Amino acid sequence: MEKEAEGNDAAAKKKDQKALTLIHQSLDEKMFKKVASSTTSKQAWDVIQASFQGVDKVKKVRLKTLRGEFESLHKTDSESVLDYISRVLVVTNQMKRYGEDVKDERIVGKIL
Repeated sequence: MEKEAEGNDAAAKKKDQKALTLIHQSLDEKMFKKVASSTTSKQAWDVIQASFQGVDKVKKVRLKTLRGEFESLHKTDSESVLDYISRVLVVTNQMKRYGEDVKDERIVGKIL
């Protein structure tokens, strides 16, 4: 019984080290430095998760700002139609980059 438990423990450690190696290989240099001191894949994963939580919050705030900017877009009298369309597309492309699903109908409605 005891040898079987040791075998399972060794196999689990081997799997964990393999997972940790895969995590290390998939990271850029900056992120690698953050997880380099981790001794288990769970520790490394926790560090990665904590690092990206702030990124998600920043994305949400930026998207909220872009939504407000989109809603307040209006063509000025001195602005050409092409310039206005360009401004609308710049904002909508940024919104899409942050994960917003902006329908074409909404964009056309804003332009019209």
